[in-house]
Amino acid sequence: MDLEKCFEAVKRGVEISEKADKNYANWVSRQTKLQAMMDISAAHKSQPLDIDRWLAADDFNFMHDLIGIHNHINRETGKLENSFLPRFAKL
Repeated sequence: MDLEKCFEAVKRGVEISEKADKNYANWVSRQTKLQAMMDISAAHKSQPLDIDRWLAADDFNFMHDLIGIHNHINRETGKLENSFLPRFAKL
């Protein structure tokens, strides 16, 4: 992944974590915004995500992917494990 794509992934991760922070403060309080952003960026690098669709999603589907990524990301490899596939993955 080139540097520009890496920065774009981080930027999009920030957008998702900001939506989570704004709308789901209860959940975000259990993990840091930085951790959520890093998890999302790593997941996006290993499994490209449709961030625009994810940001526009209803609460249930938005949180499904956010919590799923948090629970299934391997923070050493950056890969999603346990066969988790985000609903907003680009296939």
